[in-house]
Amino acid sequence: MSLDLPHAFNRGKLVAATLAGSWRQRPTGLLNISELQLNEITPLLYNSGAGALGWWRLRQTDLVATESARLLQQVYRLQALQSVQHEKKIEKVFRLLRESLIDAILLKEWVAAKHYPDHALRSYGDIDIYIRPQHFKHPKEALSSPEASDC
Repeated sequence: MSLDLPHAFNRGKLVAATLAGSWRQRPTGLLNISELQLNEITPLLYNSGAGALGWWRLRQTDLVATESARLLQQVYRLQALQSVQHEKKIEKVFRLLRESLIDAILLKEWVAAKHYPDHALRSYGDIDIYIRPQHFKHPKEALSSPEASDC
């Protein structure tokens, strides 16, 4: 199988143009791609985890009614639901840690998502918690309760 480098480069440019400013409340600049080009890059957006950002960028364009845009909108909706579930898990983990007198700090994905205009635009999968070295043994106890089984 040969790799068509010019074609791959052009798809990369289309993805970059589509995602440019997509994390802003109101993405700036015109999105100048055709429906055919959108159809070509939608699998790349979908598989890379950038589907919701793609939808955010497309939602106020003429491409909004295309099949590709509808697929990306479904990705956005799914990430919105996952975001709510993730936040509930984070709240539960921190409540359980507080009840065990463990100070913790939340970093990375969830904190980064707070800087986006919509939480669904930043997908995340894990909870990164930092605790004091003297508490290293205690979180296992606090998070091994049946109540923490879904965290």
